[in-house]
Amino acid sequence: MMRITQAKQKKILAILSFLSILFTVQCAAVPLFKYGNSFDGLVISYNSEEYVSGNRLHLGTQIAQLSTDAKIINVTLVNKNANPVNLSGSPIVSIGGANSSLFTIPIQPTNTTLAPNGTLAFQIVYKPGASNYGTHNATLSINSDEADVPKFSVLLVASATSTKVPMLQVKDENSAVDIASYFNGSTAVPSVAAFGAVQSTTSTVKTLTVRNIGQSALKIGTVSFTGTAFTGTIKKSTLAVNEATDLTLTFSPSAATTYSETLTIASNDSLSTNVTNSQYKFTLKGAGLASSGPKIQVTSDGIDLTTTGGSVSFVGTKTSENFTKVFRLKNVGTADLTLGSNPISIDNSTDFTVFQPDTLTIKPDQSVGFSVVFHPGSTGLITTTLRIASVTDGEIDVTLNAPGGTNVAVTWPALKQGAVNSLGGGYKVCYSTVSTFVFTSSSDGTAVGCNTINYSGGTYTPNQTVFTLSSGTYYFKVLPFTKFGNTIITETASSAGSVTF
Repeated sequence: MMRITQAKQKKILAILSFLSILFTVQCAAVPLFKYGNSFDGLVISYNSEEYVSGNRLHLGTQIAQLSTDAKIINVTLVNKNANPVNLSGSPIVSIGGANSSLFTIPIQPTNTTLAPNGTLAFQIVYKPGASNYGTHNATLSINSDEADVPKFSVLLVASATSTKVPMLQVKDENSAVDIASYFNGSTAVPSVAAFGAVQSTTSTVKTLTVRNIGQSALKIGTVSFTGTAFTGTIKKSTLAVNEATDLTLTFSPSAATTYSETLTIASNDSLSTNVTNSQYKFTLKGAGLASSGPKIQVTSDGIDLTTTGGSVSFVGTKTSENFTKVFRLKNVGTADLTLGSNPISIDNSTDFTVFQPDTLTIKPDQSVGFSVVFHPGSTGLITTTLRIASVTDGEIDVTLNAPGGTNVAVTWPALKQGAVNSLGGGYKVCYSTVSTFVFTSSSDGTAVGCNTINYSGGTYTPNQTVFTLSSGTYYFKVLPFTKFGNTIITETASSAGSVTF
C-alpha cells in the first residue's frame, strides 16, 4: 500500500495550487456521404489506411522528456472525386481543438487545386513538451468546394510518455476506425469486430491489421477466445516500431443463433485504453443462419448494429447547426433482399431528417447507404428510434442518442504524483453557471454537472473530458482524488476556469 508523508502531502497541494484548466469548444466533424472499402471524396492516407472526414487518426506515442522531443508524421490528402477540388482555406490545413498548440503543420501546402486522384503531401508535428504526459487531441481541418463535405475534419490523437513504450493498435479491414479505442464525441463506441450473418455449418474470414504505433518493440503473446465459434492466428509475434501484421479470424457458426465472444491479445503493451494487465480485449459478434434466404445487416462507423445492441450516438450539435451520420444496409444472405416503400422511418421527425436509400432491392453481398441528419431544436439528450423495414427480412430498430448542444473539451495539466495515477485515484470535473460552486469526490454539491475520470491503467489517468452544453458562460473546476486503503482522500479543487460560446 502506498503511503504519503506530511511533506509529500504539502508538495501535492503545492502542485495543485498551480492547477489550471484549458478549454476548447470542439466543432463536430462532418462525415463523408460515401460508402464502401474505398471512399469517394477527400481522404487522408496514412500507413496504407484511408481516413474520411469524421474519423480518428491516432499518431501513436512520443517520448516527452525534453521540450524538443517531437514526432513527425507524413500524410497525404487524396482527391477521390471524379472532378477537381479547390482548397479554399487560409491556411490550407488548420489545427484547432483541445490541444491544438501541441500539433503543428510546419510547411503549409501551396497547391490549392487537386485534380481527380490528385495528391497533396504534408507533415504533422506532435510536440507535447517536457513532462507533458498523457493523451492529447486536436482537430485537423481542410476547407474546399467539395460538394458533400466542404469542411474535411479528422480528430488527431497522440500519447506522450516518460519512456519509449510499445502501443498495440487493431483495425478492421473495412474501416479506418480503431477497434476498442474509438470515441464518438464523449461516448465510447462498442469494441466490436462484427462478422454479420453466415450460413450455419459454413464459415467466413475477416482480416484485422495489428500495428505497433509505439516507440519500442511490441511483443505479442497468445491470441485466445472465450468460445469455439471464432478462431484466429496472428502472422508475426514481434513488431518493430510502426510495423504491422495480419490477424486472420474465422467465424464458423454451428447453429442458427447469435454468437458473441471475447478475443484477447496478450502483449507487452500497457498503454492502450482497452488494455488490462497487458491484455488487449475486444468483442467478436456474428449470427448463424438456419437456411438460405436474404439477411439484412445495418452498420454505421464500421460498427455492426445488427449484432451490437442497435444503439448509435451522435456528437453534440448546436441548435443552429446539424450533423449527418451515414448508415449502410448490406444483404449478407443468399437471396435478394427487398426493402419496403420508404423503408427508413424515424419516430422523431422534428430533430432528425432521413434520406432514403436509392434502391429498394439489394442482391447478396451488395449494400446501399442512407443518412440521418440531426438538427436539434433544443439542448439536452434527444433519444429516438430509427426503423428499417424490409419485405423479406422484417424490421430492425436502432436507438439514436443525440445530445443537443456543443461539445466542450476540458483539459488540465496531468499531475505526476503516483496516487492520482493508480488504482482508486483520478479526477472529478464539474461545471456550473456561477464560479462559486462547490463539490466533493462523493457529492456533486452545487455543481450543475460532473464527470469522473478514474484511473484505468497505463502511466497516467486521462487529463481530458467532454461536456455537451448549450450556448452560454460556464465555469469548470478539477478535483484530483486518491485512495489509500479504504479511504478516499480528496485534494483541493482547482480555481474556476470559464468559457463562453
